Formats: sequence, structure tokens, C-alpha cells
Amino acid sequence: MKICLPPLFLVKQKRFNSKTMNFLRAKLLLAFFISGFFLFGLAEITEAANYYVPTSTLTVNGNTFCGGSACTSSDTIIIEGGDRESIWFKNFNGNGSYISIVNQNVNPDSRVVITANRQTAFIIEDCKYVDFKGNNDADLTYGIKVINDGTPVKASTVKILGRSDHIKIGYFEIAFDGNTSASGIGVAVNDVRESSSWTHDTIEIHHNYIHGARYAGMYLGGNEPAETDVPFIANVSVHDNIIDDSGAYGMVLKGVHPSSGVCNIYNNTIRTTGLVYTGSAEKKTGISVHSFHGAYAKIYNNRIEHTVGAGIRVGYGDGRGISNHQVYNNEVLGCGTSNEGQWASGILLYYGANGADVYDNIIIQPTGYGIYANTSTSNCTDSRNLIGNAGLGERFVGSGGMTEGTGADANIYHADVANFNFNAWSDDGDYSNDDFTFESTPTCASQSGTC
Repeated sequence: MKICLPPLFLVKQKRFNSKTMNFLRAKLLLAFFISGFFLFGLAEITEAANYYVPTSTLTVNGNTFCGGSACTSSDTIIIEGGDRESIWFKNFNGNGSYISIVNQNVNPDSRVVITANRQTAFIIEDCKYVDFKGNNDADLTYGIKVINDGTPVKASTVKILGRSDHIKIGYFEIAFDGNTSASGIGVAVNDVRESSSWTHDTIEIHHNYIHGARYAGMYLGGNEPAETDVPFIANVSVHDNIIDDSGAYGMVLKGVHPSSGVCNIYNNTIRTTGLVYTGSAEKKTGISVHSFHGAYAKIYNNRIEHTVGAGIRVGYGDGRGISNHQVYNNEVLGCGTSNEGQWASGILLYYGANGADVYDNIIIQPTGYGIYANTSTSNCTDSRNLIGNAGLGERFVGSGGMTEGTGADANIYHADVANFNFNAWSDDGDYSNDDFTFESTPTCASQSGTC
């Protein structure tokens, strides 16, 4: 028997199919856009790549190096291992995220070794948000070695130039093999071609080994931006470096912009300064900070040994804008060997070191005073410092003023270092095996020292 459906049912069926088709079309269109967006994003991700710097390449231009285009923070620049001449990185810009430039990780290990064939061995110019690091191969502590061989004399070994900011330099060995000149800096940030309208902002130098620098292990900042129209520096962090056998300074930080946040210098080891420079011991200090224009530094947890000038110097000759520096938890050992007045001190507060706080430091066997406050300082404090066998005594306070803590906050002084009862003390002039810690925290009463 033949069954005929009513016309109305047929109309409803057509309407149902039309709605279904429209729904399916919408779903397919949405799926198309989602998949297209995903594929576009995937294409963007896959465009990021590793780009290798051959040993024959001397100049790397970030505007074109990554496949003919500007490098981005998604790209990694790998310096091929092996011996090479000077290298110049310029025009890299991570635009708020750091571009990584690293040593090559291959088996067998192949260290990057750069020997200068021009004024500077490793140049960083007009770069922003770039992280240079030599720890890409876990088998190499310092995967990038930069050598200043002194033939001819080179001013700097690693230098930040131009309008550069937000730069990191880490896990480099910087050596001065065979260099007998009185010139040469390990890491420098000081471009006399730029004006004081520019600030090298946010510089981090960490986990490097610098040895044999003929002038300074690090020279960070212009000589005097407000007077000589060179760039300022700001927001500097220097930590976990080893600096051995410097011709003059261990490190100096100067010309810091007034708007800078706190600059931090910590966990560094500086051993032996002033080996080459023949001038005043003023330039033979371990750590020197000055010309801060109102900003300030925290200097802490550093170990400084055998400096010709003061172990730590805060302040500058013109007293310009220094305020509120904090110097604490440092070990200052056998410093001031020049025996040149205030420069023979363990810690020196120089002209303009106003409002500085010096506390919880261990200062052993300086040639002069443990702590010396110059006549032009004011509103400084010193407290809970342990000072042992200082050639001229615990402290000297000029007319400017430095106030020592009292009671539990007083300094402790012993003429005989053994009386501190450190966990290890040998009194042989070699501090490498000495351990300046205690089984229990000392107090003035428990030490029976001069407080």
C-alpha cells in the first residue's frame, strides 16, 4: 500500500534540514578559523630557530642575522666552538624579552676562544635585551674565553658600547695572557662617543672569571657624566664573579644616574689588586663605588683579599651626590698594603659618603685602620663589625662623623685574630684556607674584645 505524506510535514522536514545545515556550516567555518589560527601560530613558532656564528665571522648584525631578518627573543644565537678573532655584536633588540647568545654545545666539547685582533675582543654595540652566556655546555664552567694578549695594547676585552641597555654577561673567562702593559680592562661600560642624554640601564655581570687585567677587572660607568658629557649607567648588578690579579682596581662602578634603583654588588671574590698601576693607591682598591648622583649601592657577601688600596671604597673626591650606601657581610682580608694613609684601610668612606651604613663585616689585618671615615663624610654608622689585628687600630673618624653602634650593636676588635675563635685561622697571610665562621654568633660580651 502506498503511503502519501501530507504536504505540511514535507515543509517542516525541509525547515529542519535547513537549520541543521546552517548549524553545520557555522561549525565548519569556526573550525576553519581555529585551525587556521593554530597553523599560523605554529608557523610563527617554527620560524624561531638556532642561528650559528661561524668561526670566520667577525661581525654579527642582529637586524639581518636570523634568516635575513631581525633576530627576536625566540631565536638563539650560537657561537661555534673553536679559536677565532675579535667578534662584534650589534643591533640586537629583544624588545622587552632577552635574546640568548650562547656558546656551542657539542661532543666533544668545543670551547669558544676569542683572541683580540683589534682594540676590543668582544664588542656589544647598540644592543637591547640581550643575554650573553657561556654556560650552554654543562661540561664547561666558562664556555666562552676572551683573551687580551696585549699585542698591540687593547683598552678593553669585553665592552658595551653605543645605545645599549638591558645586557647580561655571564660565564665568561676573560684573560690577559702575556699582557705586560699598564692598560687593559676586563669588562667595560664606558662609551665616550655617546652623551649624558643616554643611560646604560639594567646591566648584569655575573659568574665570570677575570684574571690578569692590567688596569681594572671591571670598569663600569663614565668618568663623570655630569661634567664630561658621557653616558650614565643605572640599575647595575654584579655578582658571583672571581677577579684575580688586577693591575689597578678590582672593580669600579661610577657615574650612576640619579633615577637608578639600588645597584647590587654581591657574592664576588676579588684577590690581589694594584700589581701594575704606579700611581696613587686610590686606584688600587678592591671594590670602588662613587659618583652616584643620589642613587646608592648595596655591597654585600663579597670576599676581598690583598688589595694595595682599601678593600672597599665608597665615595668620590668631589663628594657628588653620594648617599645611603650599605656595606655589609663582607670579608675584607689583608687589604691596604700600600700603607698610604686612608687608602691602607679595610673599608674607606671617602668624600661625600653621606649616610653610609657599614655593618656585620669581618675585617682582618688591614695595614691601616679597619674602618676609616674621611673628614667630609656625615651621618654614617658602623656596627657589629669584627675587626682583627689592624695596623693602626679599629677605626678612624674624621670631623664629618660616623656613629658606632652600642651594646649588642658595637664593633668587636681583637689585636690577636685567634681570639675571635673562628672555625679555621692560620695567620700565615694566605686566607684561602681560613674559615671566618663560628659555632655560635659572637657578642661583645662573649668575645671579651674591645667594643
